[in-house]
Amino acid sequence: MEALNEIIHQQTRLRILAALVGLDDDEMIEFPRIAKSLRLTDGNVGAHLLKLEEFGYIKVEKSFVDRKPKTMIGITLRGRVAFAEYVAALRELLAESKKLSFARETKSTNVAAPAETAKSSGEKFSEPESDPDFLD
Repeated sequence: MEALNEIIHQQTRLRILAALVGLDDDEMIEFPRIAKSLRLTDGNVGAHLLKLEEFGYIKVEKSFVDRKPKTMIGITLRGRVAFAEYVAALRELLAESKKLSFARETKSTNVAAPAETAKSSGEKFSEPESDPDFLD
């Protein structure tokens, strides 16, 4: 099994890439829109964008519009591939977890059906009385 990409695995960077992967190849999104949609501070998003850019997962284009800075963010092909590999590794991890869980269930005793177990062993079994305040 392939290890999870630690750069992407960090929650904020994962959320950023998940938002960007939905864009078309040539599409970009404004920096404030990412921060607002993820409900994060500009500083927090900025620090994580730098890390993602350092690894070549995103592209950042800065310009000025009416003398105001404008930062546009997009995902690179390398970022798309890394994200797809991360998702595949996560799916593989979950599939292995299900296999282990299933193997454990088949080895354990039948606790889900005590009435059936009791009947097959000849023991007496009666259903417990229901308690209307049980979940209160």
